[in-house]
Amino acid sequence: MLGTANIADCGVIPGMLLADNCELYAIAGRRQEKVDAYVSKFGFSKGYVGYENLLNDPDVQAIYVPLPNDLHKEWVIKALNAHKHVLCVE
Repeated sequence: MLGTANIADCGVIPGMLLADNCELYAIAGRRQEKVDAYVSKFGFSKGYVGYENLLNDPDVQAIYVPLPNDLHKEWVIKALNAHKHVLCVE
């Protein structure tokens, strides 16, 4: 999860928890306290401050981008350059 936006909290993550083929492995955000809250609430294995740190994790296979729309292009390109599968919805 590349970001700690509210849409992740109230929509996407609960759906992921219901999926048999999805693991909430890592989440990244800009503030440690919000990352820690998501790790605690949803059981992510890892939490990163800084999106680049998550993209540099070789165990991350795919990411969802719940960032504001004006940040989508930048972070989708960075994720693809890091060889990650990407889900991004506007």
